[in-house]
Amino acid sequence: MKIGEKEYHEIQIVTQDNELIISITDSDVIEKDGYKVVCIPENN
Repeated sequence: MKIGEKEYHEIQIVTQDNELIISITDSDVIEKDGYKVVCIPENN
């Protein structure tokens, strides 16, 4: 996925203890129970 001028394979949201909360890739969005990812389309 491209953000700005850079290409990324994955975005991870982690706690200070490196516990994975959210993983976002071109093919998947994985979220830990109790968390929610909202994707907003460009034309919205």
